Amino acid sequence: RGHLVTVPEYFLQAEGANGKTEPLSWTCGQDELPQPLEDLPVQTLKTPAEGWPPLAAALPSLHTVTIAVDTDNELMGQKFSDNTTTATNYVAALIAAMNVIYERDLNIRLLQGNTNLRVSTTPDPYSQNPDPTFGSATTAQLNEVSNYWFINYGGITRGLAMMLSGKSPNPNSSSGIASVNALCNTSSGYSFSQVFKFVGSTGATDAFVVGHELGHNFGSRHTHNPAGYNPPIDTCASTSNTGLFNCVATCGAAQCTVLQADGALACNVCPAPTTINGVPNVEGTLMSYCHLIQPFGSCHASNVFHPRTVDLITSLTTPKIGICVFSAVTPPTLSLVSPNHGLASGGTAVTLTGTNFQSGATVTFGGTPAASVTFNNATSLSVVTPARAAGTVNVVITNPDTGTVTGTNAYTFDPLPTLSALTPNRGTIAGGTSVAITGANFQNGATVNFGGTNVAVTFNNSTQLTVTSPAHATGTVGVTVTNPDGGAVTRTSAYFYTPPPAVTDFYTLTPCRVFDTRNPNGPSGGPIFAANAERNFTVAGSCGVPANAVAIMTNVTIINPTVSGYLSVDPGNAFFLGTATMTFQTGEILANNATLMLATDGTGTVKVLNGSGGTVHVALDVTGYYAP
Repeated sequence: RGHLVTVPEYFLQAEGANGKTEPLSWTCGQDELPQPLEDLPVQTLKTPAEGWPPLAAALPSLHTVTIAVDTDNELMGQKFSDNTTTATNYVAALIAAMNVIYERDLNIRLLQGNTNLRVSTTPDPYSQNPDPTFGSATTAQLNEVSNYWFINYGGITRGLAMMLSGKSPNPNSSSGIASVNALCNTSSGYSFSQVFKFVGSTGATDAFVVGHELGHNFGSRHTHNPAGYNPPIDTCASTSNTGLFNCVATCGAAQCTVLQADGALACNVCPAPTTINGVPNVEGTLMSYCHLIQPFGSCHASNVFHPRTVDLITSLTTPKIGICVFSAVTPPTLSLVSPNHGLASGGTAVTLTGTNFQSGATVTFGGTPAASVTFNNATSLSVVTPARAAGTVNVVITNPDTGTVTGTNAYTFDPLPTLSALTPNRGTIAGGTSVAITGANFQNGATVNFGGTNVAVTFNNSTQLTVTSPAHATGTVGVTVTNPDGGAVTRTSAYFYTPPPAVTDFYTLTPCRVFDTRNPNGPSGGPIFAANAERNFTVAGSCGVPANAVAIMTNVTIINPTVSGYLSVDPGNAFFLGTATMTFQTGEILANNATLMLATDGTGTVKVLNGSGGTVHVALDVTGYYAP
């Protein structure tokens, strides 16, 4: 059954099992199938008065048809060694190669739909085999696939479904069979193609064969068949395909004759070369058998639809628009997100630049809708970012027609900066002190406000800035770091401006203990310092230190700390500066001399901080003071 024919000129031969080259071949059994119940139109040649030549008008704009794909165990095992990645790439390449033809000639884009890759280790549901004589695809194989899909995959969205089979007994042979005019029909919209399996065969190799079978689904018979074209487009084959092509003699310039259904001999004539839709040297077209004319290679079929085939398929496809044929969506593109980072709290104005934006487009940042979207034009959108957790996210633009584009890792929600320390954290009222600000999430270009004055900033890295303190009155001030994206952090009482040194004299005292936390609880006694505890002690007025004293000479003793840490002693009206007056280890008794400033507010106090996570006793003895 079927007619053994050769594929286009670029598939001329392959290495056979015997080491010799042999022609590649394929079979199409379309004309042997019972036709659909509905009457099929015949593409009739127009007279000059009727507007010949035909318009060959494709659909007025690009439309899409989804093609579901099935495979069998033989294809996956023999062609791909059950490698699903290789098979996936093959199917994508096959669809792409067919789209070169379908988009150019018909304005139809084939979309890959649901795809079944049935590896040979899991039995598939298909048992029908090729024709035992010719190895070609059979009606039984097509019916088996059609019935299985109709029963089991009725809910899968598709315009057509194509079976890619590896059951051909010869790797250099391909065959196919398909229903005619079956678009959008889930009971008959199927094709069955036994594709090539020779080493090096690709999706592009099979595009002619599979694309030919899909052409039947879209409504075209073979171009030599008067049942589809009156008169036939070519005479490359017999007017009936029920007999075998049988080269038995020569016929003038023609090289071959065929056995007609009635037994008569007729000449096959290769059409004169022409250009169709930009494709040069076209003799036969995609739906022809012109490549079968002998001797082998004397006539060719090109990957292009004949203008009359275009007319026919367009007339059959147009009524299906909105059913399984849809206007193609031209997706937007995204080339620039500016700025590409901003506050995690949202509210950043961002401009998106690209192409094919539509009014009403929506934008999401990491799945969260933008606070607002303004359509500027087809190449620009203005959006306001939503609030979102810090991190880098995708930006997705979706047009009203469902066209979408994803900018992968296109925008970063910045964490707010943090400020952990200023070093040093005190300086003179004259300013000029170099101060390192440490923290996290600083950005290049960050600004610093130092006690109400904006100062020059050196960006060292994301965890450190360097500034110079400005002049300021005595006392504590706050420091604010603001990133370019608006994120800011403020630390109150971050820096202490020390008063100018007074003209003082030093007065010696007999050593006298001002306080000892081992004593009973009281202003000059306990309790013991708890972890990270802070406490003020009054010095002026005790141990002979007068009220006008500005500083004292002391001996500070640390007694039995439970963990390692440090002790800080500062003026009583200063914030805790974190300057370690003394560091200590667990369990030790440590004494140290120190000159300490007293509070500048007239209270004559000092502030003591236990900078450890445990407890510690502290004693302070005064040995002298400074006073005017």
